[in-house]
Amino acid sequence: SILNNYKALHRKEKKNYLIIKAIFKFLKIKKFISIDDQRSIQIFLRVCKELDIVSFGYMHYKFSKYVIGIKYSCFDFFFVWSNFFKKKLIEVNKNYKKKKILISGYSKKRVKSSKSRKISILYLLDLNLNFNEITKLLTQINKCKNLKLILKLKPQDNKDNRWIKFCNEKKIKYYSKENLDYITKIEKIDYFIATISTAILESTLHKAMPIKLITKNDFADDLIKDKVVKKASNYRDILNIVKKKPTKKEINRIFLKVWGKKQYKPKYIKKIISEKIYN
Repeated sequence: SILNNYKALHRKEKKNYLIIKAIFKFLKIKKFISIDDQRSIQIFLRVCKELDIVSFGYMHYKFSKYVIGIKYSCFDFFFVWSNFFKKKLIEVNKNYKKKKILISGYSKKRVKSSKSRKISILYLLDLNLNFNEITKLLTQINKCKNLKLILKLKPQDNKDNRWIKFCNEKKIKYYSKENLDYITKIEKIDYFIATISTAILESTLHKAMPIKLITKNDFADDLIKDKVVKKASNYRDILNIVKKKPTKKEINRIFLKVWGKKQYKPKYIKKIISEKIYN
C-alpha cells in the first residue's frame, strides 16, 4: 500500500540521516558543497544545520513548486544560473530571501551554422512519456519534407529498445548518449521541443527556439506563463510554429529573459568558493 511504501521510505531516509550525521561528526566537517539534488539534499542540509556546517549549493535543475527537495531547509550560499532562476528559487522557497544567492552566469556555446532551408527540430525525450502518443506525433512531424527531425534520448531510454526500434523503422536520426553541446556542434538546430525537460531552457544558448508541448503533466507549464517558450498542444500547433525558421530577435528576447548578460567564468566561481571556504 501507499502507506507501507511511505513508512519504508521514511525508515530508509532516517537511517541515511543518522549515518550521514555520524560521518560528518567523525570527520569534523566544517563546510559542505553540493549540487541541489532533490532526492537527498534535505537530509544533508538538516545535518549541516544541526552541526553548524556552512553549506554551498550549485544549481543543476530548474526550480518548480513540484521540486520538493528545494522547499524546506536552505543552503547558506547558493549559486544559480541567472537572475531569472534566482526569482524562481525565491518563489518556491521564501526563506532564500535571507540567504546569499550568487549568479554563476551562462556558458557560451559554439553551435553549427547552416544556410539550409530545411528546418531542424530536436525533440528531447522526457521520462514517463506516453510512448504511443509521442510516436504518433513524431511520425507526423517526420513526414513533413521541409522538416528534419532529430531525437535526443535520455540515458535511461537506452535500456528501452522501443525508442531505438521506432527511430530505426521511421529512419529518424537519434542521439543516445551525446550531450546537447556535442549535438549542436554537428547539427544546426532551429527548434527544441520537450514536455518537462530542463534542457528546453537551454535552447536559446544553442541559438534555437524552445517549444513546450502541453500534456497532462503540468510540471513545466510555468514556463508558458513566463513567456520563455512557445506552446503547442498538438501536431497542428507545432506545424504552425515551425513553418519558418525562428528569428534572431525572437531567440534573443527569450535568451536575455532567462540567461541575462552574465557569462560563466570559472575563475569567479573558484574565487568566491575559496574565499568562503578558507575564511
